Amino acid sequence: MPIKLLSTVQSTPLIQNSFAPSFYYVNVLDVAVNGKILPVPSSVWELDAVGNGGTVLDTGTTLTTFVEPAYQMILNAISEEFPYPKVDPLQTFDLCFNATGLISLSSLPTLSITFEQGAVFSPPASNIFIDIPGGLKCLSLQGVQGPFAFTVLGNLIQQNFHMEFDLDSSMLRFASTQCSGSFR
Repeated sequence: MPIKLLSTVQSTPLIQNSFAPSFYYVNVLDVAVNGKILPVPSSVWELDAVGNGGTVLDTGTTLTTFVEPAYQMILNAISEEFPYPKVDPLQTFDLCFNATGLISLSSLPTLSITFEQGAVFSPPASNIFIDIPGGLKCLSLQGVQGPFAFTVLGNLIQQNFHMEFDLDSSMLRFASTQCSGSFR
């Protein structure tokens, strides 16, 4: 049974990092919250001469980590647009709220990531907020810093996207889908 895609297939080049050849790198151009592009310096997304930095898609890592200062800008923008009362940060999650009775996540702020060649990755809120016992939901994004830090787009943010890593052409192709119904 063919996979039913819910959006147009988009593509962006896979970037080679000779210092970490087993990782799938992509070039990020910008990040937006609720359609507003954040003023993240382009240097935050770049690979340096010795292979540090950049952005990796990793299906073996659950949560997504953004390099500082990008993470702080994303967190601040989502917090400013947040429509529900926040609760104290929990464990390693900086933004949490009581989701008891919440039926839809459609009122939560949106996140989109623009890759090289204009491909826009726009995960639904269910991919960036995680359920925590006790009726809480928390932003599943985290910050990372240091001279060797890099951004990792983990498997939670990739859920319900068909991701094709075309190594022969060095391209990433992706489109949204409903994975739970794809194999019935």
